[in-house]
Amino acid sequence: MVIDEATERAARGDGTDEALFQPSPPNPDCPICFHELPSQFTYMECCGKPLCNGCINTHVRVHINARRKAKKVIDLGDPKTLVRCPFCNISSSLSKKDFIGRLRKRIDLYDDAIAMQRLGLYYIEGSYGLQQDTKKGMELYRQASERGSVSASASLGDLYRGNEGIGKDMEKATYYFRLAAMGGHIVARHNLGIYEAEAHNFDLAFRHLMISAMGGFDGSLKSIRLGYTKGYVSKDDFEKALRAHQVSKDAMEASKQRDPFPEDTRAEINDGSYMLP
Repeated sequence: MVIDEATERAARGDGTDEALFQPSPPNPDCPICFHELPSQFTYMECCGKPLCNGCINTHVRVHINARRKAKKVIDLGDPKTLVRCPFCNISSSLSKKDFIGRLRKRIDLYDDAIAMQRLGLYYIEGSYGLQQDTKKGMELYRQASERGSVSASASLGDLYRGNEGIGKDMEKATYYFRLAAMGGHIVARHNLGIYEAEAHNFDLAFRHLMISAMGGFDGSLKSIRLGYTKGYVSKDDFEKALRAHQVSKDAMEASKQRDPFPEDTRAEINDGSYMLP
């Protein structure tokens, strides 16, 4: 998501700017199957490509089946036997250190916002061999957010709304949740709806909650149902949210199960030669 002047103004405003409620930009397509990426995807640290989990799951399954058929053992210490990236064909990282090194390389060479967001997450968690450093993690989140990372913006919103050791800053939390919501983050959108409801701005609250409910977020649909029983949401809007919510849930489930390889190519793929060294 590009953070232009209008986006920045809406994020810092009083919550009534119409830019906050415009349709979110579509997610990019998976470069393997060309379906739109869901909110949860797999980031390939080797080439920087985000891939849908359906493609990744199929790719891993095909690799394992091929090695089993060829009676070759997968050795985690041997790069020739590891699953390769289905896009650039580079072997998976051999170690946590190697994985983190690839993220740093993506940041240094390509200013990669997703790599910044992931590295920031690992610093905050203290995972992948990194010493926990919330300050460094938040700085990486900020850099990623400035470059359009919706996930980084949402994570900053979560941290500023009351993380131990950071302190509560609802002005900053709201700013980053608005950025994330305009980029299509349905949980951030739901949070904005709840904040507006707590401030008794019910018209704004249910505008946010309608968007996140229609995006497939269960908590928002529950809030819409409650708003309908109390008269804040019309019957037409409630039914519209129900239908759109189900469509979004069906699309999410389909993305998990999608197999990018047609049935008539499966025998050829599973003949024991695919991705073998």
